[in-house]
Amino acid sequence: MFLNKIRKIKYEIYVFVLFVLTRLPSLGYDMFTTDEWKWKQRIYDFGTGVFTLDFAKTIQMYHPGVTLMWLGAIAVKFHNLAYRVFTGTNPQDNDINALFQLHFTQKLFIVLALGILISFIFYILRKVLNIKYASIAVALFALEPLYVALTRVVHLEGLQATFMLASFLTLYMYVSTEERKKWLFISSALGALAMLTKTSALFIVPFAALLLFGYRLWETGSFAKALKWAFSRYLLWLATFIVAFVAFWPAMWTNAPQALTVLQKGIVDVGIEGDHIQLFFGKWVEDPGPVFYWAVLVLRSSLYLIIGLLGSLVVFPKLDKRQKKFATFTLLYALFYIIELSIPSKKLDRYILPSLIALSLVASLFFERMLHLLVGRFSKVSNAFALFGIVLLIPAFTTLAVLHPDYFSYYSPLTGGLKNGIWMLEPKWVIGHFELIKYLEAKKYELSLQDFGPGEDIYDTADVLQNRLVVAFPEKYYTQLHPFVRRMGAWATISSIDFDSRKAQFFIYPVWFDESEPEDPFRFIGQVKLRGVPIYNVYENTARDISK
Repeated sequence: MFLNKIRKIKYEIYVFVLFVLTRLPSLGYDMFTTDEWKWKQRIYDFGTGVFTLDFAKTIQMYHPGVTLMWLGAIAVKFHNLAYRVFTGTNPQDNDINALFQLHFTQKLFIVLALGILISFIFYILRKVLNIKYASIAVALFALEPLYVALTRVVHLEGLQATFMLASFLTLYMYVSTEERKKWLFISSALGALAMLTKTSALFIVPFAALLLFGYRLWETGSFAKALKWAFSRYLLWLATFIVAFVAFWPAMWTNAPQALTVLQKGIVDVGIEGDHIQLFFGKWVEDPGPVFYWAVLVLRSSLYLIIGLLGSLVVFPKLDKRQKKFATFTLLYALFYIIELSIPSKKLDRYILPSLIALSLVASLFFERMLHLLVGRFSKVSNAFALFGIVLLIPAFTTLAVLHPDYFSYYSPLTGGLKNGIWMLEPKWVIGHFELIKYLEAKKYELSLQDFGPGEDIYDTADVLQNRLVVAFPEKYYTQLHPFVRRMGAWATISSIDFDSRKAQFFIYPVWFDESEPEDPFRFIGQVKLRGVPIYNVYENTARDISK
């Protein structure tokens, strides 16, 4: 009995395993984002609130990030238990290796959760269309460079986008194939988890109503019948959404008014705040305007996505009725979400992820059509599918291999790749940091510098600092780079903190964010490049002062 059930989901198991395997290389040792330190503290406070029954502490942020904090808190417990089992002690707060190990564990739990969701999405897609389409679609969006990057960080977008997509597709299966209430309830619960991840997923609430009504209207042609049918089912969907939202967020059990007030701030206030300045097509702006996400779509999408979208326009008339409906509602999902994102002044490239992976589903219809044409040229469908898979996936894996583990450095070759991309769309999180660390290690060897030992730091005596490597970064890059600098035995500091930074031998600035001034006592000594493109300017501090 058990083996029979396993056989029924064997393809979903394959998808889960393959997804996790694609995320494992260098996981936890690849990068720290500016926000991950904040989320690590929130995860700790959230876990404290859960395990001490102080549920008000599970209100940490207006996002609200609940799913991320659940996964992160469970990962911390698992990590600490494993650490005690293998070492007999608790992890040390000042142990840089323990920090990277915890980082790996937290990311691993996120990847495992996403792997389950991806497998579920594959199951839905093969029920809605067919297994060939499901295989192509899941492979394409799971290998999108931006999706790969955002599913390897302790952050929200990867979880939010995947929960949203799973909620949309489950509801679509309910209306299109099986009107079984369990799919309605599952879609609603997944929507609640998306909303508990990030408030912008509130989009799924009105879109669920649109999907229920719009699909029924397409089927019956009767406005009144469609409205009546959709209204009764939407009430069930919405009621389940509210129940799941309350059930998964402990703060709602005891501090609901406070929790909802915090959410309201995130929805109403934060998006229209200032101070979100960024580089966009060579200019520093606070609000890049309504064209921003359309530019991001071109700059951050793989060639598969662009070619597939254009191709889907060509093959759309030849799709069957079922495929046309799916393409239409998926396009509406993607486009309406971009419109929602374009309203607030706060705009970041990673916010587009829910739309980007939905558009991958539309693009996959073109590739599935190409496979259909190939089948007629081969005696076996399996041979055609295998050939098509090889032709389709080898370039995708090659691209990821070239990028690894610096996936945020991807910019579309259609816009000039990395060389032009960093000036069109500022990298908000560090890229090229592995090349930078190699450069610093070479400098450390060249100057015969020693590692900072236990108990030694930047405030030590001059005779100690004389033989230690200290580097200074702008604050928002310091938070992302200092673990890697510390792990190589050196010390990182913030360039704007004069007392600390004057002890640095080198000041390092991203080329698009070079804050050095002509009056600074700096000597330009070189650049650090990523794939031949200058990423960091390096300056020697000619007025270094290591006195206390």
